[in-house]
Amino acid sequence: HVSNDPPNNEDPYGRDLLNNWRTADVQRGYEVPLLLDCVWLGGAPGQLDEPPMFEGFFEPIPLGVNMQGFCIDRHKAAINGLFLDFSARKVGLKELWRLKWHKGFDLNADPPIWPEWMSNFKDYE
Repeated sequence: HVSNDPPNNEDPYGRDLLNNWRTADVQRGYEVPLLLDCVWLGGAPGQLDEPPMFEGFFEPIPLGVNMQGFCIDRHKAAINGLFLDFSARKVGLKELWRLKWHKGFDLNADPPIWPEWMSNFKDYE
């Protein structure tokens, strides 16, 4: 989550604002998503978010968007992304769970169980 809100503010998504990236000067900025293809304005993905049950399924959570908003088959099992180091690249849909969405996002967490429509997509390497 890239935002420079004062840490004592309340976040509408209920996130800990101390986990926000407050500057572009971070190590491994190529892992931190800044702008990605999405079906909604913004988002607040969590590492426990489940993928959509079927392609195109989107169920926003109150005041925010989970990973489903980004997990859309726009470019042959991938979306386009701009990262905090200002690089741009194609992002595989399964790779979404391996991006550093916020400082506390665990890149080593077990991936979710992939639904049938995603089962043949390339795994993140």
